[in-house]
Amino acid sequence: MDAFSSGDFQSSLSCSADFQSAKKSQSEIDTTNRVDIPHFCKYVHNEEIAKKNYNLSVSTYVEKEDTREVIDIAVLNEQIKEIVARQSKLREELDEIVSEIEGEK
Repeated sequence: MDAFSSGDFQSSLSCSADFQSAKKSQSEIDTTNRVDIPHFCKYVHNEEIAKKNYNLSVSTYVEKEDTREVIDIAVLNEQIKEIVARQSKLREELDEIVSEIEGEK
């Protein structure tokens, strides 16, 4: 039995014909509707690529999104003050308990 049957050959020809009909020449490609998507893709003209020494690295043209948590320093400082005050109160209560235990001995 052949490794490549006539049915496989017909399928191969059909796929090749589909591929050829789907190909577009450079002039048929619509370049007027290209859209930049922030942090994902950017349309860059050849002149800009040349200015960047023909660097085709995506990160050269598309800025990575900053996903760090935004922290309100004023709120954080207030929370720290509350924690420190609670810690002081707990420390006083703990000192009282320890002195009571030591007094019982």
